Amino acid sequence: MHYTFEPKTIEGPGRWFCLFEAEFVDEAAMNAAFATSEAERAGADVVNYSPEPPTSLVYKLDPV
Repeated sequence: MHYTFEPKTIEGPGRWFCLFEAEFVDEAAMNAAFATSEAERAGADVVNYSPEPPTSLVYKLDPV
């Protein structure tokens, strides 16, 4: 997993203040991780530090 605060676009500052990226073996592993009580608590905590709801992107990485 990776995270960064204040990510920028090529044009300059973006609309997000933080990015978090996690990799899972497969979709089943991702779904299992998101179903944990820890993930539920993390999701519920977003309102304590972000005025906007999160944007979630789910995508498959293909080898080059």
